[in-house]
Amino acid sequence: MCMASFNDISNDLLPQPEMIAQAKVQSKSRKLIAEIGIFFLIFIIYVIIQGIAAGFLFALLQTGFIKREAFETVFDIFILFITIIIIILVLIYCRFIEKRKLQTMGFERTGMFSEYLIGLAIGFLMFAASVLICVVTGTLVFQGVASTISWSLLLLFFFGYVIQGMSEEVLCRSYLMVSIARRQTIPLAILVSSATFSALHFANPNTSALAFVNLFLFGVFAAVYFVKRGDIWAIAAIHSSWNFVQGNVFGIAVSGKASEVTIFRFVSMSQHAFINGGDFGLEGGIAVTIVLVVSILLVLMTKSRKTHINHLDNFSPPAFESQVLPPF
Repeated sequence: MCMASFNDISNDLLPQPEMIAQAKVQSKSRKLIAEIGIFFLIFIIYVIIQGIAAGFLFALLQTGFIKREAFETVFDIFILFITIIIIILVLIYCRFIEKRKLQTMGFERTGMFSEYLIGLAIGFLMFAASVLICVVTGTLVFQGVASTISWSLLLLFFFGYVIQGMSEEVLCRSYLMVSIARRQTIPLAILVSSATFSALHFANPNTSALAFVNLFLFGVFAAVYFVKRGDIWAIAAIHSSWNFVQGNVFGIAVSGKASEVTIFRFVSMSQHAFINGGDFGLEGGIAVTIVLVVSILLVLMTKSRKTHINHLDNFSPPAFESQVLPPF
């Protein structure tokens, strides 16, 4: 009785979007441990490619092609843009190995621009709310506008975060969460993909237990929003806007990484790290916890958007017996 009630509640709050229904039909599901293993294999391949590319950048530094004083900023922008490799790897895997169409990853064309613009605004408002909590509690102090503002570098950071935010959402939501949901329940797929998203930030500097909790909560929020909207555009925009606004508008460290290219300057009171996150940035503090919990509840209470993905009426399931699948 309790299990049935839980399933009824979860189905009401998180009805299955059409993209997951199509993914179930289009490709054969795997056991949970296999899905997670493939996920980390894809991520490791990306890390190797990223390391090779970063080595090339360091070689340019040694030749004097890149000025040493500008290297950190160049490197930060480069790391953001190179995350496009994640998107490419995931698209190749999902399309040619899992045999899934782009619609099952949330790449719906209808309303994509409006969804993205709304997402940018939501990301800004969510992080601004976190800043407001810290300012009101006196744990974050505004020090004014930056003495010099490079608008060209800000633009590069913005487009870099557009790619980086999309890459993490494609990896953790479009791919992993949907792949898990083919065989498991949506709540379990959300929890596993969110925990995995949090684990990807393990090597970030200045991490804390609360930082991992908040990263997990952001993963839950992103997954719930992804399910409710039925497309990738809005949540990718929220993710990108959150990171850009955090690091390059308010001048606060993004998951432990600070940037000198910013519009405003804020200083965190070190004695109140529990609220403002300390050196990790606001994502390591209780202010962000409050914003994320409230955001998750609000999204859960909203009505799911009616998707416009082609229906399954004329879709023929693939013959799984004839497919060559990796052994697991």
